[in-house]
Amino acid sequence: MARRSILVLAVALSVAQLLSAATTSRMTGTVRDDQDLALPGVTVQISSDALIGGPQVAVTDADGGFVFNLLPPGHYAVEATLAGFAPAGSTVQVTLDRTATVHFKMIPET
Repeated sequence: MARRSILVLAVALSVAQLLSAATTSRMTGTVRDDQDLALPGVTVQISSDALIGGPQVAVTDADGGFVFNLLPPGHYAVEATLAGFAPAGSTVQVTLDRTATVHFKMIPET
């Protein structure tokens, strides 16, 4: 009986682990100016064929940081825009159960 209980427990734990396996990832980053100062209020947009529902948008916080959670793996185009600055962009590979990181340096428009 004890062996059967251990076997049932082992199977239950294995199933629980499979059910809790990650299927998404996240992207974090910062936006700074040419003097390395944080830029709050920057609009950061991501787009990818992997995204259901189209592009997503975040706005940088007081430290110039942004976060996108629950992203499906794939290639992403990332663009940062703020009035008075030239847009900045990059492409990023987001992989399963990992955090992709992007850092932008924006240059003032002349």
